[in-house]
Amino acid sequence: MPAWTTQKTETSTAPPYFILPILCLIFLAGTATAGTLLTLPEQNEYGGKTTEITPEAGEPGSESTLKEIVFSNADGRPIRKEIFYNDAFADRHGSNRRIDHFGKTGSAVKREIFYTEKAAGEKRYDREVKEFDESGKKLRNEFFFTERLSEARGFSREIDHYDENEKLTKAEIFNTDRGAAEKGYTLEIRYYDGGDKAVMRERHWTTGYANYNGVIRSRAYLDGNGNTLREEHLHTDNFASEKGYIRSTDFYDDRQKPFKTERFTSDAFPGVRGIARDIVYYDSRGNISKVELFYTDRFRDEKNYDRSVEYYDGGPGPLRTERFMADPHAAGRGISRDIVYYDKNGAAYKIENFHTAKFAVEMGYDRSIEYFGHDGRQSKIERIWTDRSATDKGLTKDVSYLDGKGKVTKLEIFYTDKVSGEKGIVKSLSVLDGSGKKTRMELFYSDKAAAEKNYGKQFVYLDGNGKKTRMETYYTDRTALHKGYERLILYFDKNEKPLKGELFYTKKFARNKGYNKEVELFTDGPKSKIKYYMNNRLVKAPAAEKKRNKPLRSYSGGSPKSAPKKPKQHKKKVTA
Repeated sequence: MPAWTTQKTETSTAPPYFILPILCLIFLAGTATAGTLLTLPEQNEYGGKTTEITPEAGEPGSESTLKEIVFSNADGRPIRKEIFYNDAFADRHGSNRRIDHFGKTGSAVKREIFYTEKAAGEKRYDREVKEFDESGKKLRNEFFFTERLSEARGFSREIDHYDENEKLTKAEIFNTDRGAAEKGYTLEIRYYDGGDKAVMRERHWTTGYANYNGVIRSRAYLDGNGNTLREEHLHTDNFASEKGYIRSTDFYDDRQKPFKTERFTSDAFPGVRGIARDIVYYDSRGNISKVELFYTDRFRDEKNYDRSVEYYDGGPGPLRTERFMADPHAAGRGISRDIVYYDKNGAAYKIENFHTAKFAVEMGYDRSIEYFGHDGRQSKIERIWTDRSATDKGLTKDVSYLDGKGKVTKLEIFYTDKVSGEKGIVKSLSVLDGSGKKTRMELFYSDKAAAEKNYGKQFVYLDGNGKKTRMETYYTDRTALHKGYERLILYFDKNEKPLKGELFYTKKFARNKGYNKEVELFTDGPKSKIKYYMNNRLVKAPAAEKKRNKPLRSYSGGSPKSAPKKPKQHKKKVTA
């Protein structure tokens, strides 16, 4: 039976052909018989004679055969034999004609069987051609389907191929013109595992389909249940010149939805953007989630990277692109790969660089991040230091902020846990002027240090010579809650001696006490001038405030922890 049918076994309806070769041998050997033997005088297409054998009633074979025609070659060896059956035989066995083709050893290597209309209606094919090797093993079966089936199913012919064990390995199914127009392909080839399960399906597409979809031929690989695992497509030259790839492969999941497509270019069509091959990945909704690009040698030499990966979130453009540098470029710039991040308009706003091991040893950091503004200019550079550098330098990363001309305006440093434990500082930020000098330094303390010092950050302002002119201290929430003050500003002279201090209080404190700022002018004498303000308006403080502990006089240009002791003649008892 043809491979397209659902039947797994084939029941033979062939007639008892063993009688017919005996008849042929009798007549060809010249044995006396009452039948008719006629040798035609004309030379046949094989260079020999043609003999017609008509058995008479009662002779062997007469119960089934009307006539045999044997075609011999110049050596007298039979090449082809045609057998015409009578109606009784045709009614019983469904065949009214047969043609045998003989090999060099005299065995049949091809057999054509013509079926009656009734048998053809049952089998759904009216002609069958079987091919054998010299030993009689089946090689191929060709089926010519009835007109009714061809109109209903759209195919007219099938050729089944068998292995040395006579197991089905391949079935070629040829579509009619109408079927090809409807399905889009003229030929389908199914490959089998030696049983009844197809493991691959190949389709040859029509010219119209190929021109519209750009596919000449497709090959689908199937699982044991007939589901497609992957499908390869060979594209037209026009498609390849436009899209940049000549071959592609779709991969399918358990739900028969594509989750990946691999596309290849050719030497004749090197593709766009220098791409030799790419792999497109899809999410559960069929949207592109990732594209992996493999570049040509020429592109690699020009752009210095040979592979990249684009990541998507369902939009038309990628969210980020990961690029893998070629060896010469990686060694030259010290970058093995980078990741480019894009905004919603497709503009790059960040590039993350992963440096080579050699670069990391020499420079101290193994990763850096570049940030870009809306104008495309670099606005920030972040460097992440190696563990060894972190141990030696006491910092884990630094961040440089750039102006429009590429000059550093701020430098942010993040310290290691060891430094934070010893110094109490987790981060510092230096603000630089146009010449690169520090104008301000911001210090941020750890939670532990802040609990001990009562403040979490300090801002130190510097002059052109690097000396302090002002220092702002920001107290913790706990200090603000219990002490009432939240910020302190100290002003220094050119020798970094404190001149004035301003202490700012919380709103709650101000409502209760009647002032929100205290200003003290430091003097060399035993007394300092203290004034109280409410929203910058001078007020008179309650007498009880003169005995409050204040943090102002504990500063002499250093931190509260290292500040010198107060002079004994000072009446106020001040603590850090």
